Amino acid sequence: MPRGHKFFERWGGPGVFVGRFSGPLRASAPVFQIANISSAILWVTGILAPGAFGLKWLQQWM
Repeated sequence: MPRGHKFFERWGGPGVFVGRFSGPLRASAPVFQIANISSAILWVTGILAPGAFGLKWLQQWM
């Protein structure tokens, strides 16, 4: 935990971005959970929303 805080104090937001895609950094700093949750919400929205809205459009079209 102290190493994670030290890393975040030094690198800030860019460190969170890099840590999101790097397993060892993500595991060493639980602060990255905020980035994990927000990116999960973005991924779910980006993947499921087109299908949900596309299905409604397709049903209206048919």
